[in-house]
Amino acid sequence: MGIVVDYCWVCVRNTILNVWFIAFLIPFIVLKYWLESRRKTLEAKGRLDGQTYIVTGCNKSVGFLTALELAKRGARVLMACRNLGSAHLAKNAIVYLSGNEDVDVYRLDLSSFWSVKQFAKDVLENEGRLDGIILNAGVGIVKNKLTKDGIPLIWQINHYSPFMMVQLLYGLLKKSKEGQIIFVTSSAHHFSKFDGNDLMCEKKKCPWTVYCDTKLANILTANTLAEKMKDTGITVNSVNPGLVNTQLLRRFRNYYLQSIVGSLLDFYGKSEVDGAATL
Repeated sequence: MGIVVDYCWVCVRNTILNVWFIAFLIPFIVLKYWLESRRKTLEAKGRLDGQTYIVTGCNKSVGFLTALELAKRGARVLMACRNLGSAHLAKNAIVYLSGNEDVDVYRLDLSSFWSVKQFAKDVLENEGRLDGIILNAGVGIVKNKLTKDGIPLIWQINHYSPFMMVQLLYGLLKKSKEGQIIFVTSSAHHFSKFDGNDLMCEKKKCPWTVYCDTKLANILTANTLAEKMKDTGITVNSVNPGLVNTQLLRRFRNYYLQSIVGSLLDFYGKSEVDGAATL
């Protein structure tokens, strides 16, 4: 008799646990389908023949798809990448998929001010016009060591170097009737606790908090430049592509945290194609 009672209790307990588990999952499933029902696929319109665009960090992911879309619309695309090997592979793919051979690769290492200056010098020497700069390249959750320039790595790659590049290429961009500068940002800026007295990150060691600060800096810089350039014909915007399922957001040292974030991205994140369409 005792065995029967124990068996019945186990069945009841497991049933209760299953019901609670399903009840726990239902809100997340409903939220997922609600978000998908509201999500609209953006379609780029209009040709860009004769125009030249720089896209940084475009050898993969959202940057690659952005460069591909520009090429499909007839623009000349300048791929600014650190890894020339993967950049040339990406270029070949863009040319093949778009049918547009007017795509070139320039080396750009945002962790080096010298590289930024050399990149700008090469562009000014070889390009006759520039219509847009899409500042897509960035680094996420990595060890925030100092670069050779003595700047915290995340700050230099995500903010200082892109800003320097804009300044160096401003003269060429200004010649365009409708120049564009786009800073790719994220919702991470909402978590920023910026401390102007700790620009070298001597107190703030967590890479995530530093990353959040750089995204806030991108937005504030874009707003400032937009105001200063409002009479030049250049449009400056900061664009948040949303929660995009990319590898950049999966780089956590902690395995469990990485697994949780990865699962959320797989479940709720938009595709890289939809992310690129916002740019």
